[in-house]
Amino acid sequence: MRLVRVESFEDVAVTAARRVAGLIGATSQPFHLALAGGSTPERTHELLAPLVADWSHVHIWLSDERAVPPDDADANFLMIRRSLLERIAVPAANVHRVLGELGADEAADRYEAEVRDSVVAGADGLPLFDVAMAGMGPDGHTCSLFPGHAEVDERERLVVAVHGSPKPPPDRVTFTFPLLHAARLTLLLVAGASKREAMTRVAAGPDPATPASLLAQGTLEVVVDAAAAPPA
Repeated sequence: MRLVRVESFEDVAVTAARRVAGLIGATSQPFHLALAGGSTPERTHELLAPLVADWSHVHIWLSDERAVPPDDADANFLMIRRSLLERIAVPAANVHRVLGELGADEAADRYEAEVRDSVVAGADGLPLFDVAMAGMGPDGHTCSLFPGHAEVDERERLVVAVHGSPKPPPDRVTFTFPLLHAARLTLLLVAGASKREAMTRVAAGPDPATPASLLAQGTLEVVVDAAAAPPA
């Protein structure tokens, strides 16, 4: 795990946007980018949009979504559309939306099939995302992988349905840890004093009680502001 400490919420977004833009700009090959929900990723998307000159080779995915229609106020896709997609020229075929309106179970099945069909596998046989972005809640959850929920322990499926989420809405779709661990880079964005206790647990090492800490079993970079940073 690489920990990047910055001063403020805005610095987290700026640092993450520049990091992702540099990786996109370094290749003309298909680039698979999984985006996250939340306020810090939202600001990152806004800053990222003008930093990339050519989006034609970039494929946009969602690392988690709510089981709602795409124009619902709770939809991560709606936020991503407003913060990024409306600001860039990306082929429509390169935007891979979770069909949350079909219900979490069917949407998860379809999304996993789309991931397997569209993303080239790495050496371990798993689809290889170039960057998977993630946020973290004060309880240590990441994507829609919540403490004490069975989805944290899933090791066969790449995308699963979540029911009974402790945060509304209750039904969701999320990447699982095997898919996140396989990514070339997982970028965890953490800002705010409410995240400091969970971030301290992440820095202490992998523990299923803090799902975000399990991201460190892959190639993980954490960009964290001063309010959320663990003790040095």
